[in-house]
Amino acid sequence: MTPQILRDKLIQSAEALGWTTADVPAFTSPDFRGREGSDKPEVPADIFGLRLGFYPVLVAPITLGDVEQMQRNLRRLNAQMVIARSYMRPE
Repeated sequence: MTPQILRDKLIQSAEALGWTTADVPAFTSPDFRGREGSDKPEVPADIFGLRLGFYPVLVAPITLGDVEQMQRNLRRLNAQMVIARSYMRPE
């Protein structure tokens, strides 16, 4: 399943539950909110930021190669979640 297909399925499911849905491109920004840095982390390809109801969501692929590659991908996604958190406002 591609990230785009998963994104679409998550949106459809949220709407079926009566939740609000929104694309939030800021969640995939390489910069923390309020400051631009010269050291920008590498943003994973094919990543989507969403808000489904009260829930912030990042959808991205994780390549299951060797252990080292998978750990690199997970570290990158973890860094992106920390950045995305800086854009989240209490709803």
